[in-house]
Amino acid sequence: MGRGGARLGKNQKGTLLFSTTNVYNFLQFKAKRVIIDTRPEGDYVKAHIKGGLEATLPEDVGELKSLEPLQNALSAKATKEFDEKRDGHIVVVGLKDRRKEVMTLCELLVSEGAKRVAYFEDMDKFVARYGFLTAEGKEPGEENKEKFPGEVAPGLYLAKKGEVTDEQMKKLNISTVVNMDGKEKKEEGSKKEERGKKEEGSKKEE
Repeated sequence: MGRGGARLGKNQKGTLLFSTTNVYNFLQFKAKRVIIDTRPEGDYVKAHIKGGLEATLPEDVGELKSLEPLQNALSAKATKEFDEKRDGHIVVVGLKDRRKEVMTLCELLVSEGAKRVAYFEDMDKFVARYGFLTAEGKEPGEENKEKFPGEVAPGLYLAKKGEVTDEQMKKLNISTVVNMDGKEKKEEGSKKEERGKKEEGSKKEE
């Protein structure tokens, strides 16, 4: 599911607390995956991660002992997608003041066969940084299929030359590019030049 994330929970596979960087990289992950958004309907409609399934948990849900409240909250279409992907990688979006309930949900998802589950609660920050990866309204929106560079730290991306378009750089607000390939070629050229000088000096001595 990508690197990083603080480990939470007690299940053997582990539940991760994802940062915005972790979620961004998760969206570049092409394996079987699904995003479940448990926030209130108003928050989901205002902004959600593209492709995220709306599954608002009731305020009076109490102690979760099964996935039934989650399944009841999903629409028929979302239920079909969830059933197809529930054994893969899952990110559950929630609110900080309901972390205990959502963490229990994460543990249940793992116990029900999910490969790995991560919990994310900073949607406002995600929208501010990656607005182009979010959608508004009741519909999940089409998942992003565009390949973006991996983010190794907030605002720092890693990619090979030619892999990132000008439009992507604009979306990610990238202002500076460091060409590591150019540095290596320059160093390689300097070594060749130095070796040539040594060979020339050796011939003169002979």
